[in-house]
Amino acid sequence: METPSYQYQPLQHSDSVRILILHPSPDELDPIECTICHERLSGVSLDYQAVSYTWGNSGLTHVIHCNDAKLKLSVGKSCHAALRRLRLPEEHRALWIDAVCINQKDLSERGHQVRMMKDVYDFASGVVVMLNDVVPECRLLLDELAEAERILDELAKAGRTLDLSRANPVRNRPSSVIVRQLETLFEDPWFKRTWVLQEVHDKDLVTIMYGSATIPFDALRTLYFGYDGTKVTRSPWSLPLRLMSDGLQEYTTPQFNLWNLLFWSRECLATDPRDKVFALKSLVGPGQEDLDLLIDYVTSVGECFKRVAEFLLPVLGLRLLTATRHPHGLDMASWIPDWSQTLPLQFGSFYVETFETEGLGDWFSPTNIENQERALISYTYNECLVDPILHVIGCQYARIVECSRVLQFVDIDDVDTQMLRIYNKFDDLRRYLNEESKIDSSETNGHFSGKIFDGKIYGRIKIPSINQTIAMSLMDGLSLDYNLRRLAGTFDRTLVSNCLTDHGKFLTPHQYVKTTILPQYEHSQLYESLQECSIALMQDGGLVIVPGAAQDGDVVCIIAGAIAPCLLRQRRDGSWMLVSGDCHIFGDTRSTLAVSDAYVDSHRSQAETFVLR
Repeated sequence: METPSYQYQPLQHSDSVRILILHPSPDELDPIECTICHERLSGVSLDYQAVSYTWGNSGLTHVIHCNDAKLKLSVGKSCHAALRRLRLPEEHRALWIDAVCINQKDLSERGHQVRMMKDVYDFASGVVVMLNDVVPECRLLLDELAEAERILDELAKAGRTLDLSRANPVRNRPSSVIVRQLETLFEDPWFKRTWVLQEVHDKDLVTIMYGSATIPFDALRTLYFGYDGTKVTRSPWSLPLRLMSDGLQEYTTPQFNLWNLLFWSRECLATDPRDKVFALKSLVGPGQEDLDLLIDYVTSVGECFKRVAEFLLPVLGLRLLTATRHPHGLDMASWIPDWSQTLPLQFGSFYVETFETEGLGDWFSPTNIENQERALISYTYNECLVDPILHVIGCQYARIVECSRVLQFVDIDDVDTQMLRIYNKFDDLRRYLNEESKIDSSETNGHFSGKIFDGKIYGRIKIPSINQTIAMSLMDGLSLDYNLRRLAGTFDRTLVSNCLTDHGKFLTPHQYVKTTILPQYEHSQLYESLQECSIALMQDGGLVIVPGAAQDGDVVCIIAGAIAPCLLRQRRDGSWMLVSGDCHIFGDTRSTLAVSDAYVDSHRSQAETFVLR
């Protein structure tokens, strides 16, 4: 007779949860047996560990046996592997693991449990992070981590901490073999998962399991920073690990806290795109209960992101537009950000809550409702409408006449390769880079047309409005670098002579390029600025960074209340599609934060109303 399937019973109380009691077995190959109990978080005797892991391919399932093996329950491969590794040989183990303890098919229960996820992890006696099984080639890494742990323990016994400022570190930096194994560790999908952020943030006891080995967090951090405070690998110190040790920046409203978290977690992944928002609730801080109305698995992804936009808009105003970049295939208005995207966003828009502008005080504060109402003429939303509509005021700046090839980087190393090819075309950069023998100039020219690169049509003309030489090849090389990183204005060579080294010496232009343009963090800045973007030529001869979806005929606009130039595309009915709310005009201080109102005020005769659908 076939074993019947486990049937989930409704949870009875607002703080009810299911706890999985994992039965012991000395044989790793024995079938997994467990008991699933209903408990209340308010129960004084409740003691369990919460599991943080990656779901993986949910289509590959295994069976576990429940309640004295009388019932069976199908779970994913990753969940099954985690339970097998967590099983003790002789003792029962109480666990909370989402794939089993939440009825994933009951969307109402799923939403309720997600709303109380902070309590689930806070009430746990500890959090167990489950990475993948150890590959044989990583044994040296585990030995090095054990040595790092021993060093830290000895320092702790002596009442000391690791002094990263010491000229002679406590241990030599790890070998290249160990560094490669460390990079393999950081390729584990757990480090990219959105849900793990709230699972490990501000928890008293977090255990990291790599195969059957346990990795102490402090030892991992010490090794990553090479015992002397400097990174040993280009792999990033991932956001989950940062949240295990560092506090979050807190802002004055839950809306801005969510906005900031959406920026930091943009590259994190979630099987369900809605979880890119829902998983951040417990990180929002004061006022996080305001997000409860957003957490609803019955609604579509598009409807979810519409509600997020409605939640953010009253506080952020048209700053919200900076997170929008097309294309995306969701059924929602063009101006609503798609939070399932992992494309880079510009840091300042999400980090600075109030812009202090000379003579204007906090006029551009996102909480200045008078300013938002001035910028946002009206917001039309009706449940019967497919798309909510924005009416905004702005000016058409210039039309796009040609776009370059879309810049696509595989990783930071690829940024190095591609940007060196581009920079090789500029005399004052090529001297310093010394890359002439390695670069194929024909490959460089493939990025940009003649119009964009050498100004074959327009010639050597100055644009009076921005005092900028059109065409990339006619620009000062350092000014080009300045603009490709979306820094406002043009490069001022007097800044170089004003840059002091740590030893009090002034930098030469050569030293500036070597120390400022070439380091990794600058390439990271180029990645953030240019990934999936094009350099476009405008009808006035100026250049602008636009998203890869830009087309000839699209219009660069300055919108009152926005904090970056926008790219709009007119529809047949006269309304406009927002292609991007985050463009950068070369050499133009209007690409800095919070000056769009001033531009529109000074061009009132050209101002018009745009209907964004």
